[in-house]
Amino acid sequence: MKKKWLIVILSVIVLCVVVFGGKWLLYRDNLVGMMQVDDVLYIVTYEPAKEEDALEKIGEIEHRIRHYRIPNKNFTSNHLIEGTELYATKNENEFSRTILFKEDGEYFIASEAVEQPNQKQ
Repeated sequence: MKKKWLIVILSVIVLCVVVFGGKWLLYRDNLVGMMQVDDVLYIVTYEPAKEEDALEKIGEIEHRIRHYRIPNKNFTSNHLIEGTELYATKNENEFSRTILFKEDGEYFIASEAVEQPNQKQ
């Protein structure tokens, strides 16, 4: 009889962890890599870029925050390490802004995070 109650109690505990803890873990790990530069939030895409697309260096990541947080201060990232170099790009237009970041000697694109029109504030 004691074994049955022990199995039932352990099953309930495991079920609660899976149901409630699983959603919490999914939420925390579901954010994309981001950085904030000049009050603009960018998504780290790892889309390759050419070195000649980089203009002047605009700064570098100064602070890395936890991966499940959204950067809200300039030159912070939830993905890129401190010291990652950031560059202005040649092909910036009025509709979308991009910057480049340099990692392991290669250049990659980070695109402006654009708010979706159907999102509520």
